[in-house]
Amino acid sequence: MAYQSIESVIISTLRGNSTLTAMLSTYSQAPSIFSDLAPEKAATPYLVIGITRVPTDPEVGLFNMYINYFDEGASRENARAALQKIEEILDYKILTGSSWDTIRVFYESGGFVGDSYSRDIHYNQQYTIRAGRRAWLETL
Repeated sequence: MAYQSIESVIISTLRGNSTLTAMLSTYSQAPSIFSDLAPEKAATPYLVIGITRVPTDPEVGLFNMYINYFDEGASRENARAALQKIEEILDYKILTGSSWDTIRVFYESGGFVGDSYSRDIHYNQQYTIRAGRRAWLETL
């Protein structure tokens, strides 16, 4: 069984929601949801997701996740709707993957980032994730 990162589970979950993906552009025929950095030619709006691990017990993972929404234009309405949908999809949900089980996602904070007079639209959401390694849980 191939290793599946928590980030790939989160991205797959978001890409699986047609309401959210309708609010985003596409890149290489997939919804524009990227890991750590968007490609230079990516059209807006898109999401960039980053996850960092917090040092803790090696069998139980604790992670911080950020989701950044980027767009351009005069209205932030689509951005707010997309972020509300992301929170609805992820907050207090339990996800599973091939390498991690019982992936629990909790919304922490978020809001607008940047200059309120700019046409650049950038919002950020932050989450905490707790998960157990599947291999360890299967030995119990």
